[in-house]
Amino acid sequence: MKRILMLMDLFFCIYDLNAQQKYSLSEIEGKLSQSLKNLIIKFQTDWCGICAIQDKKIQKNEELIKLLNDRFYYIDFDAESTETFQLFGKTFEPGKNKIHEFAEEILKGKSAYPAWVIINPDLEIIFEYEGLIKTQDLKAILEKLIN
Repeated sequence: MKRILMLMDLFFCIYDLNAQQKYSLSEIEGKLSQSLKNLIIKFQTDWCGICAIQDKKIQKNEELIKLLNDRFYYIDFDAESTETFQLFGKTFEPGKNKIHEFAEEILKGKSAYPAWVIINPDLEIIFEYEGLIKTQDLKAILEKLIN
């Protein structure tokens, strides 16, 4: 029994090393003040099947996960979130039309998911994409941004 528990611990430690690190919006202001990195926000919803496929594809690509973890702040945001939060001095609340005010503002009213937005440390949107993106294409885009 002890051996099985040790093997399970080892498995979960290895899994955690390969896990994609995600941040919440409430953490991001503090993170940006510590280290200036581009911010990647993937807007998704719980009902979005393509979003789930996108997540699985990303989790299978260790190079992409390492790139995301080391060089970017990655946020997976539910566009239909019921959370109220403050970000950069502005309060964002759940939207009246089910779409969160934050998603509404950043996506400019578009509602195709997943929706990718990359924001530089000066808080300027430098990349936008709607829909499933191939992991090789995402990796190439991210590598271009850091070079």
